[in-house]
Amino acid sequence: MTYADYAALPGLNFSRLKAILTSPAHYLAALAEERKDTPAMMLGRVVHAYVLEPDTEHDAMVWDGPSRASRAGRTAWADWLTERGMDPETPATDVPTLTPADIDTARSCRDAVWRHRDAAAVLTGARTEVTLQRDRLKGRADILRDDSVWDLKTARDLATRRFLSECVSRHYYEQLAFYRLLADVPEAGIIGVETTAPYDVLVMQVGAVTLEHARQRITEALDTLRACEALDVWPGRYPARVELEAPAYYLPDPTIDDFTFTEDE
Repeated sequence: MTYADYAALPGLNFSRLKAILTSPAHYLAALAEERKDTPAMMLGRVVHAYVLEPDTEHDAMVWDGPSRASRAGRTAWADWLTERGMDPETPATDVPTLTPADIDTARSCRDAVWRHRDAAAVLTGARTEVTLQRDRLKGRADILRDDSVWDLKTARDLATRRFLSECVSRHYYEQLAFYRLLADVPEAGIIGVETTAPYDVLVMQVGAVTLEHARQRITEALDTLRACEALDVWPGRYPARVELEAPAYYLPDPTIDDFTFTEDE
């Protein structure tokens, strides 16, 4: 199934659902928001295409013409848009494009992932870009094996502490829990690849405690969504007054005696 066919299917995907992890109000706003494509998003999709279909060259919106600041560049840009069935008056800022260097990056990511023994083992024999549906939910898993689902992620830096923090802030664990629910598999993991040389690769099997916590958060998110839909009430993060203390670094440390600075004479 092509991505266009998947996108046309009815159902709630994780990209929309994850907003309710912030608050129902954020979820409602996300439904009304039109997602704009960006070069970074396009690069991520191209890396996915090259890694998950390594024997195929993939079309992309690649601009390798002259600078659009010049008259020749603007003329070439208009011709380039026309060839792709687009309005030649479309502003450049509304057409996210990739450069030939971006395609080189995607190919380098592909080669690095498939050179990595454990990453290649996960990918070999797996189904890729698999459409999943269950009740009112839908998803498109990057990599699906009989016992596990895997996500492919690009990153600037795969240093463990930084990447684990990114997994939390970007809700990668909840995304895997969502796919596990749809695919009904017990395990999940992430293949990460850096988008700059040496294109380091991380194969991360997500632990059972983390997966269970993420599963609970997805269950709570779906319960919250059903309750909000039934009542047509969509509160923000703070529906009532809260009392908060400043962070610890701001507050005085009772274990340290008061002291004063004196000027040297």
